[in-house]
Amino acid sequence: MAQHPATVTDCLPQLRMFARVMCNDVERADDLVARCLSQAQDHLSEISDAQSLLPALLNDLARLIREQEVVRAPPASLTDRDPVSLIRQLPPYHRNVLMTVTVFGLRYWEAAAICDCPIGTIKSRLNRAKAAFAINASEASRPERARIHTSSHAAPVQRV
Repeated sequence: MAQHPATVTDCLPQLRMFARVMCNDVERADDLVARCLSQAQDHLSEISDAQSLLPALLNDLARLIREQEVVRAPPASLTDRDPVSLIRQLPPYHRNVLMTVTVFGLRYWEAAAICDCPIGTIKSRLNRAKAAFAINASEASRPERARIHTSSHAAPVQRV
């Protein structure tokens, strides 16, 4: 299992990545991270150990994102091949669970608190998210298919 960051400063890269993937807007994501950290100051003393810091901050950030309704999927592009772009193409509930469990290495119960759903739902969503990610990745790796979809003036196929 991945080691959790020990300080708020250590959590910043994960918080920014999570917000950017969920929001698809860098400025709005950074604003939400700042709001999350501002609000978290009130209850940071309640967090007893470093293991709980990242899940607690991600939980606060996810709540802010849900409240702001800023979770949008960008237009899909078959040419986006980097993992973050592929994750951004997933529905928000798949992005959320894939980021928390796979990218950040949180436990199912921690992800369930962040995603605001039961652990069984986390397991199901994670399975579906991984399958959808794999499909997106395989489609993005076929450049000839991307050209076919993006060209509206394709020549007719001649049969011999």
